[in-house]
Amino acid sequence: ARAIMVQQAATASNNTVIGSGPVATGLRIAMMRSWGISDASIAVSILALNVIAAYRLWLIALATSIAGLAGADGGVLDTRAYVVVVVVASVVLSGSTLLWWVLLRHPIVAARIAGLLQRAWDRLRRRVVRLPDIGIVAFTAHSHEEALDLVRLRRWRILVAVVADQAITIAKPLAVVRAFGIGSDELSTWQVLIAYGLVRLVVALTPIPGGIGVTELGLAALLVRFGGDEAVVLAAVLTLSLIHISEPTRPRL
Repeated sequence: ARAIMVQQAATASNNTVIGSGPVATGLRIAMMRSWGISDASIAVSILALNVIAAYRLWLIALATSIAGLAGADGGVLDTRAYVVVVVVASVVLSGSTLLWWVLLRHPIVAARIAGLLQRAWDRLRRRVVRLPDIGIVAFTAHSHEEALDLVRLRRWRILVAVVADQAITIAKPLAVVRAFGIGSDELSTWQVLIAYGLVRLVVALTPIPGGIGVTELGLAALLVRFGGDEAVVLAAVLTLSLIHISEPTRPRL
């Protein structure tokens, strides 16, 4: 019940506030602290949610761009855009994987980074007196232990949950499009997924709350360009937007 409350609070923030990331994070911290959850556990949970969301986004972008390069979109879009997304997604995914592996397996590296951040924060506090005294080094050490325990004890549960969530995320737009009678002869499965993946990437990189407007216009424009009937596509896209509004929003980059 508390998890649902936190997600709905983040949903309200993401759908109404420009640059909602810090606001949603602040709501999560305030609510979880009020329930007596330790700061280290809060930090690990927020970090894990954002890491999983980022991986989901870039994996979908990478898969859809590779499909576009293979000609699954029917040659409608410029291949240079696909190449850029493939390169950026590959760099982000490989770099992030290496970074988190090093931080988890080598606590000395994490401690050194925390030490650099602590010195920078202390210098800033000497100039701005009202800033709180935060023990970044000790906080990082506690969070590191929490993260290791999380990975050791629940890695398979996390893996299963993420894979299931990924499958549902990909299946939703396809199910809605097919429910409105748009068959594979009009819009192929890959065309629907390519359009959805590219729009998700654009929305994640924009400050518009909840991607309102950008999602609907972008997805409808791409599906119509791929060959879908304009009126039916618009109805399907609006239905998909209603589904997204009614469910908890994932953390934004």
